[in-house]
Amino acid sequence: MSKEKNSDNKTIQYGVLSAGLVFAVGIVIFTIRKRLFGEYTFMHADLAAQYSSIAKLFLRQLFVNHNIVYSWDVSMGSDTIPLYAFYSCFSPFTLIYAFDFNIDLLSFFVTFGKLGLSAFAFNWFLRKYIHVETCLSVAFAISYALSGFALAYYSNMIWFDGLYMLPVIIALIFDLIFDNKNVCLLTLAYAYIFVVNFYSGYIIGIFSAIVFVALLFRENTHNIKKIINICMKFIIASVSAACLSALVLYPTAIGFLRERVDDSSAFIGLHLNVMDIYNQLFIGQTSGREIGRFPYIYCGLFSLILVLLFFFNKKISKKDRIIAGALLIIYVAASLIPVVYLFLHCFDTPDCYNFRYSYLIIFMLLCLAGVSTNKIDGINVKKMYAVCSIGVLIFVAYSFFQEKLYDYIIKVDFITITINIVFLTTYSYLISVYVKNKNKLTIERIIVVLIIVELGINGLYYENINVKVNSEETESYFFYNNQIEDAVDSLKEYDNSWYRIYSPNSLYCNDSMKYGYKSVGLFSSYQNQNLRKTLGKLGYVSSALTHRDMGSTEVTRMLMGEKYEIVSSTWTERLDNAYYQALPYYLPIGYMVSDDILDLKFNDKNPFANQNNLLNAMLGEKIDYYYNTGKEIQIEYYNACSDELEEYPTFKLEDVTEPGYVMFRDLSNNTHYAYFSTPYVMERSDSPIVTNSTMTIGPMIMDSFLLSPHIVETAQDDSDIYIVMGGNKTSWATFENAYFYGSDEEVLPFVYEKLSKSPLIVGKFKDGYIEGDISVQSDGVMFTSIPYQSGWKVLVDGYEGEIIPLVGGAFVGVKLPIGDHNIVLKYYDNNITVGFKIAIIGLLLVLVLTVQDIKRLLLRLASECEQET
Repeated sequence: MSKEKNSDNKTIQYGVLSAGLVFAVGIVIFTIRKRLFGEYTFMHADLAAQYSSIAKLFLRQLFVNHNIVYSWDVSMGSDTIPLYAFYSCFSPFTLIYAFDFNIDLLSFFVTFGKLGLSAFAFNWFLRKYIHVETCLSVAFAISYALSGFALAYYSNMIWFDGLYMLPVIIALIFDLIFDNKNVCLLTLAYAYIFVVNFYSGYIIGIFSAIVFVALLFRENTHNIKKIINICMKFIIASVSAACLSALVLYPTAIGFLRERVDDSSAFIGLHLNVMDIYNQLFIGQTSGREIGRFPYIYCGLFSLILVLLFFFNKKISKKDRIIAGALLIIYVAASLIPVVYLFLHCFDTPDCYNFRYSYLIIFMLLCLAGVSTNKIDGINVKKMYAVCSIGVLIFVAYSFFQEKLYDYIIKVDFITITINIVFLTTYSYLISVYVKNKNKLTIERIIVVLIIVELGINGLYYENINVKVNSEETESYFFYNNQIEDAVDSLKEYDNSWYRIYSPNSLYCNDSMKYGYKSVGLFSSYQNQNLRKTLGKLGYVSSALTHRDMGSTEVTRMLMGEKYEIVSSTWTERLDNAYYQALPYYLPIGYMVSDDILDLKFNDKNPFANQNNLLNAMLGEKIDYYYNTGKEIQIEYYNACSDELEEYPTFKLEDVTEPGYVMFRDLSNNTHYAYFSTPYVMERSDSPIVTNSTMTIGPMIMDSFLLSPHIVETAQDDSDIYIVMGGNKTSWATFENAYFYGSDEEVLPFVYEKLSKSPLIVGKFKDGYIEGDISVQSDGVMFTSIPYQSGWKVLVDGYEGEIIPLVGGAFVGVKLPIGDHNIVLKYYDNNITVGFKIAIIGLLLVLVLTVQDIKRLLLRLASECEQET
């Protein structure tokens, strides 16, 4: 008993040591790269724009607003459970963002807190279930936590909840199969990962089911009754976990199915081959990112040697080698075969981070390495040197082949090749000495130190693939956003009614989530697709990748209920303090419009025609606020020329080493807005810029994606519009149609006067709730700028009314007769009720499993007592 206790103590000690080393290496990497205490920030694009902002919103909704199912601060108003589930807001690590502290350090502790816990969990799994009882478990644990996957995706640390839960779940499956215990704990572990991050839950669920089948096959039992019993328990645990987590999982699944993107570019396949995957196992192999080949499965060269030798080790059973090989083949196939790949991604094409399941391959590789250490005396030293030599030769040969194949991107790096050879040679020598039973403890410690050094070196390579934001840009980011925060707080004190804010200089759409104000923002991985499409047709930017919402006009700002503008610093002009000012035309969240809006459809790619049509439908009469000025446009070039051979109007740089532009000049000086439609459905971060003569293009953001078009407003003093190419953009630009329009300033007051006659006067409001009074002068439709979702209900004078989706299903509308009415609009997602009922079933199943586990434990204790007596 004392021996078992001593083993448990060592497991904990080594686990803590593993977690501490992960933190230490992380600090060293980010300090050397000047991210934590130097020129660059750890908090770059994704961490700043998405994760920290959404975490702040979640905490505010949880502790201040007490409503985690709906928020006005998301995309003009949206349900939030799917958003929080996708961005791991239900993870306990999110609570770290509640501290009002340096955001770089907070994000470091969130990221490396998860990675440290991953090292602890994997060390525990190796020692207890793979029986790696030496300090090499520490080496494998930090290799797991600082793998290529972790170092490449640290800015998307939402996947790391899966990283630390995977060893726990696989360990509980071991317990179920080999000891027939811990079914209840397995259920709770599944439920946790399903709630914390549904994507990781899906991936781990599939992987663990495959491992379950493999381990059951390995069990060598011919007792059919026992196999059926184990399978039933596994199925019950999985179903119970799904039910238990349904309160979050069900509305999340329904939400994502409802908002599934159907207008994105088709999945054209994978760009990997077996050699690409093999090369990713070596130090410093990060260049595949530029050509779409980056599974990032590096987990240390020492582990790589042991995995290769695993399949040649005669002391490891043939059956185990076949099972291990089959598991690896399945997940290697997932990187090569599109159907398998899409299956592991919920049948959807992931954006940017294409191999979210790579840590599963890393987990398998390190487990095989652990098994090899237990059977290390079965290694043939000569065969080891031969295998390593062949492995190095293949790696070097393919490095030269890649240079020839992709000579514009990939170059042979002799320093990196040398580093790999030195480490492989050193590890091979140490293993050969270790096999001969000479000073094992000393060699183990040397190997651990070498692995730490190796992981640190590789970390410096991987750190280069992430966006770097220097101190000047960081200062600008926080300076601008702190200005917005101060202005928003002042505005809330001045006017606490319901309205939206227009913040043209905010760096990210999600700033409204971070600082708690209502806006017109669309940037997140969970979007109201009808709203996105409708706003896109009205000239707003429609790309999910654009960092801030752009394309609004005076008309759309009026219609969407934007009452104030926050005037803050720009990239070319820095103000001491931001301030707010009232916009000239403001319509509340609801107002009466003509019945014609029920028949409105947008068919034209021209957003100005669409806005004119929308105004006509709202007013019930023909007006033209926008008029075409395209006939007065003259094109001028700087370091650019027209390519007459292309199907669509296309411009290219003459000298690709220098930036250039195409200028569209209105000789009449009447153009106020421009818009370029494109022939492609695609999004590119390096696409040319469309801008006006101010050229206020900041280093952290794109002011305009040509391939995600939106309305661009001309400068006050001229009507010139520019397409800028070169620099860090592409050297060409193409479009299908160009629209140049002026606006009749005398029409807008007329439109405003007509639409403001019957406004909804809001008396009470909170997230997902609006109550107000409206005086209707003629039968019609109350248009609201509330994004339509099926959870909205309306009470008219205390009686339930009918919600009508308006403008392409984007907005909530209500038909109202003449008279004075009290209106109550409230949001409640029925999917939460369904999820709650399913969760009750799951809870009952868990209670049954708990009773069975307790009963089994009592019987075991009684049996042990009998044996002792």
